[in-house]
Amino acid sequence: MALSPGDTLKLQDGSGWQSVRLTGVYQDITNGGRTAKAAGGLSCGNPIWVTVNLDAAPGGAPEQIIADFKTAFEGLRAYSMSDYSAQTLGPTLASLGVAVRASLIVSTVVVALIAALFTGVLLTRDAGPNAVLRALGAPGALVRNQYLVRLLALLSAGVVIGAVLAGTAGEAVTGALMSILGAPRISFCANPLISYLACPAALILAVAAATAAAGQGGAKPRAHTALRTD
Repeated sequence: MALSPGDTLKLQDGSGWQSVRLTGVYQDITNGGRTAKAAGGLSCGNPIWVTVNLDAAPGGAPEQIIADFKTAFEGLRAYSMSDYSAQTLGPTLASLGVAVRASLIVSTVVVALIAALFTGVLLTRDAGPNAVLRALGAPGALVRNQYLVRLLALLSAGVVIGAVLAGTAGEAVTGALMSILGAPRISFCANPLISYLACPAALILAVAAATAAAGQGGAKPRAHTALRTD
């Protein structure tokens, strides 16, 4: 049933059918899907519980308000939104945090290994030209830096493309996966320092270290023995 705010829904209670007007529709992970709120009341007997949402005035102290309500009304369970979110989504967010940190470590290691292997292949392919450069007096750092520049250029392009895809298609893919839990609409709130500074810096350092390590042996000139017969 596709309904939106403002539509009328007929529900049956103890006194018969009643029409209620929807005031809002939102995704609710605790109910496994979408939840609606309506204006009006139904005569279904005593409710199991009643939820009342309150907004504190600017400058108010939510924790003090909660303590006052608990003192004034016996049996009342009052929570701040931060506590409610932590209790409802805390385990899920903790699992996502572990997955994010693990993926960052694994991706950094994989990028470093690929950079080292790729550098080794390039050094093997360019063994002849590199030997000529070394014979002409070119330092080993110059030979290694040319590969470092190439890999960093590729890495920079990959980081930019990945950031764009994460901000566009990433939300859709994550929403499709989270729709199983009843939260199909997911919006990313990226931390610029981590997403656009710390992560690229870690990848750059990993690629630089892997390229330098792979180039230590590959850029060294090989000793050749020449035989002359008269």
